[in-house]
Amino acid sequence: MTTHFQNPILKNVNSMTASDSPLQTDLRDSLRSLTKAADSLKTLSDMLDQQPQSLLFGKPSQGAK
Repeated sequence: MTTHFQNPILKNVNSMTASDSPLQTDLRDSLRSLTKAADSLKTLSDMLDQQPQSLLFGKPSQGAK
């Protein structure tokens, strides 16, 4: 009974994991977005580490660094 289902299941898995499948494309796009978000959070965290007062007073002007 399991051999009857293996072939269609493997075909479905192969089509989902193909490099040009919509699932792969969506996963790549999602990972790029997560990477950008993580980079932004790191930048914010580094800035707040150096200038915690910026939470209250805002980001300092370029000349005030």
